[in-house]
Formats: sequence, C-alpha cells, structure tokens
Amino acid sequence: LRRLATRADAISEGDLSVEIRDEGRIDEIGSVRSAFRNTKDYVEIITKQSEALSRQEFDAEVLEAEIPGRVGESLARMRTDLEQFIDEIERERKRYTTLVEQSSDGIVVVRDGRCVFVNDRFVEITGYDRAALVDRQFIDLVVPEDRDLVRERYGKRFRGESPPSQYEIGLESETGERRLVELSVARIDHDGEPAVLVNVRDITERTRLERTYHELFENVADGLIIHDPDTGEIIDVNERFCEMNGYDPSELVGESIGKIVADDE
Repeated sequence: LRRLATRADAISEGDLSVEIRDEGRIDEIGSVRSAFRNTKDYVEIITKQSEALSRQEFDAEVLEAEIPGRVGESLARMRTDLEQFIDEIERERKRYTTLVEQSSDGIVVVRDGRCVFVNDRFVEITGYDRAALVDRQFIDLVVPEDRDLVRERYGKRFRGESPPSQYEIGLESETGERRLVELSVARIDHDGEPAVLVNVRDITERTRLERTYHELFENVADGLIIHDPDTGEIIDVNERFCEMNGYDPSELVGESIGKIVADDE
C-alpha cells in the first residue's frame, strides 16, 4: 500500500513514468493496483491528446482513442473549436495575402531596420528579386540625400513620438534608376516584435507629368486660367495671364472667376 501510495502521489504531481505492475493478485490490493493502473493509462491518453492538439496534429491516431466522461467531452469540444479557429485564421491569412499581393502599392514590413516582408509590387518598383530584398536594410534602398530623414523618422516612431506618417523620398532601383515614392508608415507588431508597415506608392510618372504640365502651363504665350466649373473658384493662373491683366497669382487663386469676368459674360 505504501508503494502504491507513493506512485499515486507521483502521478498526481504529473510524473507518468512510474510503473504500476500487475502482480496477478486477486485480493483488494490487486484491485487497488489495477484501479491505479487504469487511472494512469487514462491520464496518459489525456496528456497525449492534449499534446497532439497543442501541436495542431488533428489527424493524430491518439485523438481517435475514446475518453469517457466530462474530460473526454471537453477534449472533443476543444478539438472541434481549435480546428475551426485554425481554419478561420488560415482563411484570414489567405484573404490578407491576396489583398497585399494584389495591391497597386508596394508593401514592406521593416523590423530592426531590415525588410522582413515585401509584396510583388515592391519587387516591381525596386527591380530587385524578392530574395535580394528580404533581410536587406531598408535604408540601403533609399537615395543618399533622403537617408537622414528616413533614419530620423524611423527612430522617432520607435521612441513613441509621432513624426509625419506620410512623406516623399527617393528609392534607387537595382539598375540605378531613381524612383520617387510616397511612403505611408505605421507602427505594428510583427511576430511579436515591434516593426513598421510601409506602404510605398510610386509617383515617379505622376510627378513627371505634373512637371511637364507646369512647364507647358507657364511657358505658353497665351494667358491661361483654370477654374472649377461648378463653384467658379479659380484653381490656377499662369504668369502670362497675370502680366496681361496686372494681377499677382496670389490675388486670384482661391477667388471667384467673377472677379475677372464681367457679369454679362
């Protein structure tokens, strides 16, 4: 009885390595020994099923073993709930991945200064292979004249300050081409570690078109004025128009077109 009590105490403390041998006794001691052995087997099956569930091994053979009573019912519910939870997480991950990969903007996760995730669009913007970008210092992709700005704002964000979350910088592609991009930056947790999520919008072509438009607008020989057809608000005027009519641009932009157009026109 003392030996059985010692082994029972060990089992109650989580030590399932103890052995309770069947010595073939048919008296009360034999019955108690058999009961303890069955209890140990019961606890071992519960332990193995719990371990399989914790590893998400839902097809493990041990899960097919029937466990009677409330404990068995609880483990069965746990298995069902955990499978549903994992399935939902996987569906969310796939939805998130689809969103990220189909984004028209580049998306980068930066942790400890290094790119730990990049989407296809960022690969396209930079011209680098994905393998060459992952684990690369993000700052190495930034043109030299913008690196101090990026370092400063990255540091402030991790010190709990609130630097501008949206700003423009230049990136240098693998071929040496400079791309003007607009960054939208937010601090996040990635795999339990602080990181930043960077949305990268390539505005190179837009900026080039805006510059071309501005040059044409200002260098044309005629006076030009642009206004909102609905509100009549003057949006822009060129220098030639101002010279012809004796205005400074600041006197017209934001004013009503009625300021320079006669009522009967």
